[in-house]
Amino acid sequence: MSGCGRKHRAKHLTRQFLDASAWCGLGEGEVLAVCTEAPQGQHVRVIFVEPPLSAGTDAATVEKHNGASPSADKAEEHLVFIPGKFRKVIWLAVRDIVVVADRSTVASKPSPDQLKHFFREQPEWKRLVGAVQDYVERNRREMEQQPQYAKTAHTTTSTLPKVAYPLPSCEGYQSSVEGSSDIGELEHMNPNRNNIRHKVPFFFGEEEEEEEGGEEEGSDEETGIE
Repeated sequence: MSGCGRKHRAKHLTRQFLDASAWCGLGEGEVLAVCTEAPQGQHVRVIFVEPPLSAGTDAATVEKHNGASPSADKAEEHLVFIPGKFRKVIWLAVRDIVVVADRSTVASKPSPDQLKHFFREQPEWKRLVGAVQDYVERNRREMEQQPQYAKTAHTTTSTLPKVAYPLPSCEGYQSSVEGSSDIGELEHMNPNRNNIRHKVPFFFGEEEEEEEGGEEEGSDEETGIE
């Protein structure tokens, strides 16, 4: 999509959100939902607000989310898709009310003025949505109050227990170590020290001998000695 297309899309969504009369209510196949968390990528978890059917059904739904019913902890969350047109234009947060189409895709996010006008005309929806929002907030606080597990402390090799390394059985080595006061340090040497390959051997003896041999030949030629 070109830059002009993205700009037009952002203007359209912003104008639709700010206009109090742009959203008049739910359409066919749409349902209100309350966000239980911030969006994760292109998806967000919501709890659907079932449409009001009768006085008894509405009261049971409110009791379910208020904790007065044994099934209060069984509010089912659903994962819905967020279209790309909402990206960086319409932001979603916890307890936000959204309109979900076909119970799978976020269609729009009504503004506070639009919801106020909608609840004024249909007060039964306000009671149901408020019960779901209270349930989400209460569940969120319970999750925050759960004890956090202690993090594992970072250790270094200096705090690790030392491994005793057996001394060689060579008599000459033992006789040379008997008079030394560092036997304890030798017993606790790193057992993997022979596997460390950080030393590169350099052979300087051959090069020095070649250089000395070349200098002697040059001096013999100068003196005329065969």
